[in-house]
Amino acid sequence: MQSEDGGRTWTLTLHLMPGVYQYKFVVNGTDWRTDPHAVQNVDDGMGNINSLLIVEAKGLNPPARAGDGVITLSALRHEQREMLYLHAEGQNAVLTLRARRGDVQRVVLTLHDGKRFTKREMPRVAQDSLFAYYRVTVPRRPLQYLFSVQDDNKQAWLSPQGASEARPTRWFLLQPDQLPEVKVPDWVADAVFYQIMPDRFLNADPSNDPDPSKPLDETGRTDQFFGGDLWGVVQKVDYLRELGVTALYLTPIFTSVTHHKYDTDDYTRVDPHFGGDEAFLTLCRELKRRGMRLILDGVFNHVGVHFFAFRDLLEKQEASAYRDWFTVQRFPVRIENPAPYSAWWGIPYVPKLNHENPQVRDYLLNQVILRWMRRAPFDGWRLDVANEVPDHFWREFRKQVKRTRPDAVIIGEIWGDATHWLRGDMFDAVMNYPWRGLVLDWIAFRRIPPSVLDERLRLLAMTYPRTVTYGMYNMLSSHDTHRLRTLCGGDWRKVRLAFLLQMTLPGAPAIYYGDEVGMEGEHIPDNRRPMDWNPSAEGRALREYVSALIRLRQQQVALRRGEWTTLLTDDRQNLYAYLRRHNRQQVLVVLNNGEKPARLRLRAPTGARALRVALTSDGSTVPQSIAVERGGQLSLEIPAMTGWVLLPVPTGKEGL
Repeated sequence: MQSEDGGRTWTLTLHLMPGVYQYKFVVNGTDWRTDPHAVQNVDDGMGNINSLLIVEAKGLNPPARAGDGVITLSALRHEQREMLYLHAEGQNAVLTLRARRGDVQRVVLTLHDGKRFTKREMPRVAQDSLFAYYRVTVPRRPLQYLFSVQDDNKQAWLSPQGASEARPTRWFLLQPDQLPEVKVPDWVADAVFYQIMPDRFLNADPSNDPDPSKPLDETGRTDQFFGGDLWGVVQKVDYLRELGVTALYLTPIFTSVTHHKYDTDDYTRVDPHFGGDEAFLTLCRELKRRGMRLILDGVFNHVGVHFFAFRDLLEKQEASAYRDWFTVQRFPVRIENPAPYSAWWGIPYVPKLNHENPQVRDYLLNQVILRWMRRAPFDGWRLDVANEVPDHFWREFRKQVKRTRPDAVIIGEIWGDATHWLRGDMFDAVMNYPWRGLVLDWIAFRRIPPSVLDERLRLLAMTYPRTVTYGMYNMLSSHDTHRLRTLCGGDWRKVRLAFLLQMTLPGAPAIYYGDEVGMEGEHIPDNRRPMDWNPSAEGRALREYVSALIRLRQQQVALRRGEWTTLLTDDRQNLYAYLRRHNRQQVLVVLNNGEKPARLRLRAPTGARALRVALTSDGSTVPQSIAVERGGQLSLEIPAMTGWVLLPVPTGKEGL
């Protein structure tokens, strides 16, 4: 931004496409501020608040109003090259049309297979501040298609010729072999992940503890260690299994001088302070013996200052054979601030690798990734700061991983819209920080009503293919965020409601170690306290509740793979209810996020004569059976700050 009055006023002109944008002002490089005049502020999933900017297209007049016979042609969009609008899912193709929000009454897809014309009504599946999105699934075979929209007595068409009120002469062509598709390993939708920072989990072998007083490098800096190791994780595998965990995600385990090990010094060895290769291979065997999965943290953007190539650069300077493994701005190269080389976020202790160098790519892909995948039976990678690594490396990475282990999962660390990386050529899923932000906005902070929560969750789910949405890594905390209970202000009721949402909405739930017993923590390193193995009574009760939620999720395939239908959003009482359905199995979820008991009526699951409450977030006593009224309506009285999961009572003719 530029100032023409000595720094009192700063301005910048940007040319933006119509849409919704998040933004902040950064003053002097360190002071991050929202806009006091913004129409709205939102959580970005990290606990940070951003201002919201809504950009409308020019000439949108009159305002959108369904039934007025006016259609905003410029808002109609179907872009075949974008996965949002066209992609494959197995034997089907998924087509999406965008229209202006609240502008049209009906959207129809016309199909032509060379013999017959078929019309399909397109339901609205999501909407944002500007647009509504309509979607339909069709067989994956050669087809021609057109879209038509209707408002009152006016009809418009969208074709490759654009939007027009005249019937077009050209059709969109569906080419089955050219459709983008993301194939997520089938097991991920059924997984319950658990994230562990080994140094902070359990110290099973004090003899391998690092010396906290020993400088990490020649600069004299030190770190705080708690001595946790992989032997400690091995000891607690049965604890994790009893909790219901099916997939373990470990933060970096390769040799490094820090507690977090995101600055790798030696990719070829598991850190001796973690128990070395022996402890890691033992953990792999113990998990496999119990049918559990293991995901490793892949830190391939940057390294530590003891990494062999960087040490050679420090020693030999311009003569180093590894000088092009990094991006050096000036010589001599020293560990100093500002760094004379590209470093992650400018931090001199984490020099960035130069992925344009084929030797760097070959080393990472063959000496690190392929070597470990051939040696140890783990099940995939979580990729650190994935947006900072070039796409071409990730495309090579995916080919290498999937050739070696086709059912390995690849999860990227992307904090915002991850569409770019989820087109089938890079990642399977990402850490779902936007999802986390929405849940916290409703549960923890109460910034949004349930109607807005539902609308934004549906928009997020629609953004990606269904297989991706159901495989997303949905966490409530991580090693980079404040802990869940801290964000909930210590309110155990809010924590329980958040877990209920996490375990019953689409996506793979992920627990950050200690959240299941209500551990607290704010900024790093406070959010990385040692695991509490002697929690309070409330903590123990929360753990039992989380375990019960996981059991219910594992028992009900509808909660893992079922369709998701909203039944109720009541902003006045702060109520949210939805149905998960898979074949004939149905699960009803109701949450009261208000401070008062609530009465509600909603549509009962199809065919149900009565329902039972299978689980409550507060453990309260509830009726054994709740009868469904004539007309298929269900009346409930639900206590304040409570969630219920209800199942149809079997009639004897069909099972659940």
